[in-house]
Amino acid sequence: MTPYEIAHAIRGLLAVSAMIAASGAVAVHAQEQPGNPAGGNIETVVVTGSMIKRTDFDTPSPVQVVTAEDLRQSGYTSVSEVLRNIAANGQGTLSQSFGLAFAGGGAGVALRGLTVGGTLTLIDGSRMIPYPLSDDGQRNFVDVSQIPFNVIDRVDVLKDGASAAYGSDAVAGVVNVVLKKSFTGFNVSAEGGAPGHTGGVTEHLGALGGIGDLASDGYNAYLALEYRHQDRILLSDRSGFWTNENFLPYGGFDTRYGSPNSSPATALFPQVLGGYVLNPATGVLDATTHFLNPGACASYAAYQAGQCIYSPLFQVQPQTGNLNALGRFTRDLGGEWQGIVTASLFRSESEQVGSLNNNSYPFLDGLNPTTIVSYAPGVNPTSVTTPPILLPVGAPNNPFNAPAPLVADFPQLGMAQTQFVANTYRLFGDIRRTAAGFDIDGSAGLMYSALAQKFFGSISPSALRAAANSGFNFATASPAALAAAVAPEMETKDTNTMQIADVHAARQLAQLPGGPLSMAIGVGFYHLYKNSPSAPGIAGGLQFGNGAYAVGGQTNDNAYLELVAPAWKGLELDGAVRYDHYNQYGGSTTPKFGLKYTAFRMLTLRGTYGKGFRAPNPAESGKSAALFGGAPFNDNVLCPDPANPNAVGNFPSQCNLGLVGLQVSAPKLHPEKSTNYTFGLIFSPLESTKVSLDYWDIKVNQDIQSGVNVLFLGGDPALFPIVRGPQQVLPFVTAR
Repeated sequence: MTPYEIAHAIRGLLAVSAMIAASGAVAVHAQEQPGNPAGGNIETVVVTGSMIKRTDFDTPSPVQVVTAEDLRQSGYTSVSEVLRNIAANGQGTLSQSFGLAFAGGGAGVALRGLTVGGTLTLIDGSRMIPYPLSDDGQRNFVDVSQIPFNVIDRVDVLKDGASAAYGSDAVAGVVNVVLKKSFTGFNVSAEGGAPGHTGGVTEHLGALGGIGDLASDGYNAYLALEYRHQDRILLSDRSGFWTNENFLPYGGFDTRYGSPNSSPATALFPQVLGGYVLNPATGVLDATTHFLNPGACASYAAYQAGQCIYSPLFQVQPQTGNLNALGRFTRDLGGEWQGIVTASLFRSESEQVGSLNNNSYPFLDGLNPTTIVSYAPGVNPTSVTTPPILLPVGAPNNPFNAPAPLVADFPQLGMAQTQFVANTYRLFGDIRRTAAGFDIDGSAGLMYSALAQKFFGSISPSALRAAANSGFNFATASPAALAAAVAPEMETKDTNTMQIADVHAARQLAQLPGGPLSMAIGVGFYHLYKNSPSAPGIAGGLQFGNGAYAVGGQTNDNAYLELVAPAWKGLELDGAVRYDHYNQYGGSTTPKFGLKYTAFRMLTLRGTYGKGFRAPNPAESGKSAALFGGAPFNDNVLCPDPANPNAVGNFPSQCNLGLVGLQVSAPKLHPEKSTNYTFGLIFSPLESTKVSLDYWDIKVNQDIQSGVNVLFLGGDPALFPIVRGPQQVLPFVTAR
């Protein structure tokens, strides 16, 4: 090994050691063996990563098990919070409180830091429908915030590639939420919490009731309900240096709104409460400027004196809420047949303050045109440009004798925000039987997820210009009238539909020196269709917001084979292979091998080697696109003095420009592929305590990042279009 590889291995081992120290309580619970301590029949369970039942959770692959008791004792109120704080969940994880996510309102797991697209999330071993929006407009993921606490028996976190068992998306690992098989009685729980400072108050209520005993009555039915709500936390609710916005004492700028000491990028047209009208003779903020809200900013002298500073209600954490219902009915059908029906409704609510394009209060100046890119399925992207907003002579807010530029800053609208309400419906039927030595399990499910997005406070430049030309009084209008005139509410609905069917069977084939040779076989199918349009106003280039869209389907057929061979006492050899066929690109074959060797009671060695893949999803290979921005730059010809935008010879609007590109799909994408291996040990100093230490390595190639975009020049012009807007006359500085 090279020194770099040795150092990398040591860092990996140290990371695992830290994980053990941070989550030791969970690890202890995870490694307790189920069964009857009195010496009766030992219970067998299906551990995530295999279809073959076993008597303990010690598999060749590292599995962390979070029990229902662990969930209750964690102090958290959602599955998302619990999983977000396990050591294996790394960079790329999503939470409902992330304010700049393309997939706003969703929470996903990113095991090993390989993004949410590299972790497969299951419920009772079956795929869960993805969130209707895609992470970064590209990656599918399951919203784990929607899964209720009180029906969970355990959560298996398989920290190893598992495409050989589950197919696509299990590159970094698997999170399998295992529901209670049955419940009898009635249980109610209520809890609440509040931080030491204001904001963030949480309420969490749950009820679980069930009837019928499978052994004596031949059936069981239970219903679970859960309600959770967490209040928002504002920046003003917290104190400390990290909440500071004035960096003048530290050699920086005062970033507070309305400050005369802001950065050069915002000094040209500072945001002053209520907005203002520039003198058309000067075109700059000076003593002749007319302020629309004298109570907030009386004059230019008051602005210069720092008397117009205000603090918007910036959010540290938005409010979130969940309402979940899940019912399960199990019936013994006779002749070793058992039927199960599970139905659920998961509802989550959250908000995203600001937007991907404008994370602030709505703001437009009256000297520069405003350009928004319009794009939609089957439509070429075009630039929609609104001329500068000028108040006509005689308009209520124009005291000058010429059309005057309006600098619009309307905090009475509130910060631009998006509300997300997601409803996920899930109906599954399972049938199980023991026949000819096989444990047969067949399941079929229908899932539907609908996300309603509502956009508030996003100014429409064209509507603002129309209001300015119609004599609208911006100084006296109520917030409701102002919103109706210049920031109409937008709404869109994004959906996913999914159908799934799977049949697998397992049986013992022969007796080996170390135990029974076992085999599992299975075939399956699933179909996913995504219809995720952007809001009409955003798609039409009329308002700012997340315009990413994705439309398309994906169909998969698969077959699976697994063998577990206890070659001799203490040594277990595992092998699995799976074939998946996708309608977009064809087939993928993924193998995996593992071994576990118990040298003596206190020490077990284990290791795995396998392949993995992630098939391109509809957001990557269907009809999809997402707008993105590049780093700011200056045009050296049109802005030769970028440090002073108002310097002679500059076009101020061409200083500190930002590139805009469009990420689009590529229908002929092939899947990502990975190679992964693990090796480790399990140390058992006590009968009821086990500590594991594992090293892992995952290499991904053919990484799917995006299709093509308009920032890449060269190649086929049809694949790399350059979109130009109409010619414009821009302000030019000729004198100070």
